[in-house]
Amino acid sequence: MKLIFAIILSILVFPVFQITPISAVQASETGFADMHSLRREKGKICMVSHFHSGSGKEFKSKRRAIKDAIVAWEDFTAWEYGSTWGRFKSAASRTQRCDKSTGLWQCSVRARPCKRRKRR
Repeated sequence: MKLIFAIILSILVFPVFQITPISAVQASETGFADMHSLRREKGKICMVSHFHSGSGKEFKSKRRAIKDAIVAWEDFTAWEYGSTWGRFKSAASRTQRCDKSTGLWQCSVRARPCKRRKRR
């Protein structure tokens, strides 16, 4: 059943993406960020009280586990708000937590999405 749905979806949706040009503006902003309260912070525009979280898989290396959690945060945030919001380095109120169990590290991160302000 899932395979049939995937085939039908690809037949209906794929041609639309082939003929519909996507501008750089559309690719970097989804418009959903405006439903949250925003404010200027240190040269950025940040969401006031809305946080996103990202959890990674288990790894032997703590560094790799942190990186995987950050990628999860960035991927979801960029998907929801656009690529301009999906940079963990630009986020505010960043926190991370890592736990080690049976020799493997698993980490999660949490932060308020921010984007760089446009220069005039």
